[in-house]
Amino acid sequence: LAQGEALGTLLVASSTPLRDWLVNQGVSRAHAIDEPIDLLPRTRTAVSSRTSKLRAVFIGSAANVAALDLVNRVLAREEFRDIALQVVSDRPWATVAWSPVTTRQALLDADIALLPCLDTPAAQLKSANRLTLFLSAGLATICSALPSYAPLIAAGGAIAASSEEQWASALRTLRSPAQRAAIGDRGAALVWEQFAPERI
Repeated sequence: LAQGEALGTLLVASSTPLRDWLVNQGVSRAHAIDEPIDLLPRTRTAVSSRTSKLRAVFIGSAANVAALDLVNRVLAREEFRDIALQVVSDRPWATVAWSPVTTRQALLDADIALLPCLDTPAAQLKSANRLTLFLSAGLATICSALPSYAPLIAAGGAIAASSEEQWASALRTLRSPAQRAAIGDRGAALVWEQFAPERI
């Protein structure tokens, strides 16, 4: 970093939290450029009328799957055992093998998206890329309260959850087709306004 600064290098970060961290590390020339939505053409999930037997989707690498432990404990409760979770990943234990085609289809098949993240220093610096993927498809999403997700959560585009009870409450809320539609519509409008490739 010091050598780069001496050469006048501008460091580009994929999130504002990462940019702020770099500045705190002594990098004076750091700039944040948000990652654009990475699923094109536009994919829009239809809102089903189901209030039970919902289909949930999680998309992540092996490093992120450990974050599902808390969510799996909630889904194991009697009241949520009707919810089917699809895990899209590039690992052999995934229920759906990751590819651009399978990812798009998983979004179209889902009623809700689940986006838990580990509570680690690295996770706090993540971009909003995965959340914008779900929201761009109009999927009502429950997510961890990462700093990069905060503006979308505050605007009503997603539901934040940290504890098991918060995840359970959010799942109950999203049993309602009207709630799924309202949150999904808000989220899609927000991310296509802020994170469309032509905007970035």
